[in-house]
Amino acid sequence: MEKQTFVQLTMKQDTLVHVLVTQFNLKRVTGAKGATDEEWIAWTHDRLHLFNTYCLPSVVGQTRQDFLWFLFFDSTTPMRFDADLAVLRQIPCVRLCFCEGIEDFDQRYVSLIQAEVPAHVSWLVSTRLDNDDVLHRGAIELIRKNLVLQPGYTVSLANGYVLDVHGRKMAHYYYPKSPFLTRVERNDLEAVGIFHKPHTQWPQLRFSLTHEILIRLAWRPSPSFNYVLTAPGWIQLVHGNNISNNFFRGVPVCRAIDLQDFHLDIKNRPARFWEVFRFRNYVLWKWYIKCSLLRILFGNRS
Repeated sequence: MEKQTFVQLTMKQDTLVHVLVTQFNLKRVTGAKGATDEEWIAWTHDRLHLFNTYCLPSVVGQTRQDFLWFLFFDSTTPMRFDADLAVLRQIPCVRLCFCEGIEDFDQRYVSLIQAEVPAHVSWLVSTRLDNDDVLHRGAIELIRKNLVLQPGYTVSLANGYVLDVHGRKMAHYYYPKSPFLTRVERNDLEAVGIFHKPHTQWPQLRFSLTHEILIRLAWRPSPSFNYVLTAPGWIQLVHGNNISNNFFRGVPVCRAIDLQDFHLDIKNRPARFWEVFRFRNYVLWKWYIKCSLLRILFGNRS
């Protein structure tokens, strides 16, 4: 009953519904050979630990709470995880959904989300979030401040950190095509959702320094996307079982960072300045220099 009340209040206040979408342990049914069942179960167990320790507190602790969080689990998730799922069901914003692998998710996730959204709501705003990532406590507020309600408008939280959970060292980098993307769509049968394309393949996300400077000089939003660079809005974890993330991107963090705003009760180990030479990725360096220039020129307007 509490969840129904939460949804009703949210819809009465706004003409939009904002959802976070997380793929949790969906199997890849076709294509490349995947993990064995035993490996997949062990992966799910380890990922739930990371999720409960890092990701979950950062979402539950958001300063703005008018959103729903859809967690998509594989339909074959064993009963041994029932207790974990039962805890998640008690969180007012959480909706658990089950799909028969990633292919089934691709086909049905938008309709499963829309089934929770009253038909009179005009706009569907979807944000992708991996289950081992962390949000700043003001991330939802930051996204909402930078939205433009027009079909296809995309917001990229493009400023964040990487944290090595074992060594507790951090790196800071700008990532215009980061996975922390939000997409605006009409709440109708044409909606495709934030997972319609990989986060690096949305065609409107072509970062141009000249374009970004002109947009900011004109004091108006871009007609189709917004790179939010104002402050670090997220942390990506490097923990040994990452699918794609690596630590050496951007620049090393050479000072202690207060991570309480990410709901993390840990302290990072400051890097030594000479470690910057281990961060040699040309593309990320180019992004860093360009985005840093925007921050210098425009401050909080970036």
